[in-house]
This record gives sequence, C-alpha cells and structure tokens, in this order.
Amino acid sequence: KMQEIEKLETETDFQIQFNHKEMPAKVVLEVEDLAFGYGDEPLFQELSFHLGREDKVAIIGKNGKGKSTLLNILYDKLNPSRGRAKFHSRAEIGYFGQTNISRLHDKHTVEQEISLSNSTLSSQQCRSIAGSMMFSGDDSQKKISVLSGGEKARVLLGKILANPSNLLFLDEPTNHLDIESVESLTQAIEKFPGASLIVTHNEEMLHRLATKLIVFQRDNAFLFEGSYAEFLDKIGWEEDGATEEEEKTEQVVSTPEGPKLNRKEYKLKRQEIIKERSSQLGPLKKEYEKLEHLVIESEELLESKNSELIQQVEAKNSEEIATLSKQIDELENTISESFERLETLSDQIAEKTESFENRLSELDRMV
Repeated sequence: KMQEIEKLETETDFQIQFNHKEMPAKVVLEVEDLAFGYGDEPLFQELSFHLGREDKVAIIGKNGKGKSTLLNILYDKLNPSRGRAKFHSRAEIGYFGQTNISRLHDKHTVEQEISLSNSTLSSQQCRSIAGSMMFSGDDSQKKISVLSGGEKARVLLGKILANPSNLLFLDEPTNHLDIESVESLTQAIEKFPGASLIVTHNEEMLHRLATKLIVFQRDNAFLFEGSYAEFLDKIGWEEDGATEEEEKTEQVVSTPEGPKLNRKEYKLKRQEIIKERSSQLGPLKKEYEKLEHLVIESEELLESKNSELIQQVEAKNSEEIATLSKQIDELENTISESFERLETLSDQIAEKTESFENRLSELDRMV
C-alpha cells in the first residue's frame, strides 16, 4: 500500500584540490626588515622571515593590527615603508583577497569568470572546475550578480584552481563558507604540496595547518617558529591569554541555559536579534562595498596616470610630469588608506556576524 518514493538526490560536495606547480628551490619567499605604517603609527617594523616551499604559515593577531595589510604588501598591492620581499623566479601565487569578491564581474557567468583566470582552458575544463566548486551542470551558467557571499567565495577559489601555483596567499578564506566547505578547504590546504600564507581566526585551521606563525602583538609583528599549540603554551596572548575565537566559544559554553521559551516568545526574540543584526551590519557592509569600488576605480586610474607619466617623461614635459606625480601620490595614499579601513571593516563584520550567530544558536537552545 506504500506509495513509490522518489530516489533521493545526492548532495553536492565541495571538492577542492589546488593545482600545484613544482618549486625547484627550498625557499620561495624571503622577507627582510619589512616595515609599514600610516603617518607616525607603525603597524609593524623589522619583520624578517623566509617561507620554505612546503611551509604553512598562519598570520594571527587581534583585529585591525595589519594582518591583511602584510599580505597586500607581499602581493605588491601596497608599498612597504622599509625593507623588501624577494620571491623566487619560479614562484606562482594563488591569491584569495578580502576585496576580490567585488572584482568579479556581475554580468559574467561562473564559467566565464573561471575562464578569465586562464584563457588556455577549454570550456569543458572550466565547467569541471566550476563543478568542483559546487556549480555543476547549468549552475556553471549562473550570473555572478545572483550569487551569495559564500558562492562568490567559491568562485574566487575556482579562479585560483584555474592556474598551477606553488604559493597560496589566503586572506580570511573561510569568512563566507559553511562548516562543510571550511573542512574541505582545510583538507585541500593540508594536501597542497606548496607553501601557504594564511590570515585566519579559525582555530581548527590554526591547529591543523600552521607550521609557523607571524604574530601581530604588542604593536608589532614577529615570527614564531612552531605550531599554534606551541605558541599558546610558550607565549600565549597578552591580556587574557585567549584569542577572540576562544573568548566567543567560552562565552557560548558558559552561558546558562535559562528558562524555556514558548513559540511566540521565541519568534519575538528571534525577530529582535535579526533586526538588531541588520541595523548593525547593514551600514558596515554598505561602507565596505563603497570602499571596494573606490579601490578598484583608484587602481584603474593609477594605472592610467602611470602610463601618462611614462609618455610625458619621454616627451620631457616637466610641468606635466610634476602634475602627474602629485596625482599618483594622492591615488596611492587613497588606496593605502582604503585598504587599512577595509581590513578594519572586514574584522568588524566577521566579529558581529559570529556574535549574532552565537546569540541565535543560544536562543534555539531555549525552545
């Protein structure tokens, strides 16, 4: 008498495997006496370290201290105040940056965006990469404009997969990903034969991946030769000795269960939290998007001004050279200041998002 049940659909998995390019040398990156700051306030100074071809280095520290700024300097998007970063001539970087989501073209499909990263790939190869990023079949033809933050993050990772690399620069790669995707990404980094430099607050990633640490603490940055567990044991965090992630986890665990709520009370409290989340996160996200577009426009204008400057130098037009040089300095300052603010905003958004998720989870336990 039972009706025939339709066959269950298999849930798509996030299957990421970075495309590795062999590195003949033992050291892929050397950093010497690196320093950076804004005005009279240095973010870090005298930072020196080298990155071996298989090292997994995590950049850690409190929010707004310069973690993303360091990656941007190494990726040649910002100029250091002093020092240098020297890459091996065979180094190939796969870069996942916090501002890169805004660089995706809204009118492009997922397949087209992946193709832009490597024009030698066939359409089938691009669709295969899209499929591994959970855009199988017709989903590879979705427009970027309709994708969620997590889906756009997967597209960015797909663009990295389109080219062989031996050095990964990953700036908060887990921010928009769900738990299953974070686990898949962590496994992929573990299996990657090359080097990785990762900015993250994710405790699981830190414990599983880091062979060295670059620690932002006491208004400076320094290299720690050892795992995250060894860092906590030997040095630890100043003040309370815990990272923000640990503090949040501790707060959730220690929160008393409280009285049970009926359905009506639960719905009202949930609506209040969601309304508060929207009011706090909305302005931050709006400012973040506005700054992203400003950076893109400024970088495009900077490239144009640099081309003009070369022409005027060849023409020996001193008046135009002086004008263009001033405009280029102003644009570089705008880009530098925007990146600093973007890093702060990104940290604030991540903090508040997690805080509200914890409050909603706590509320769910009261039903």
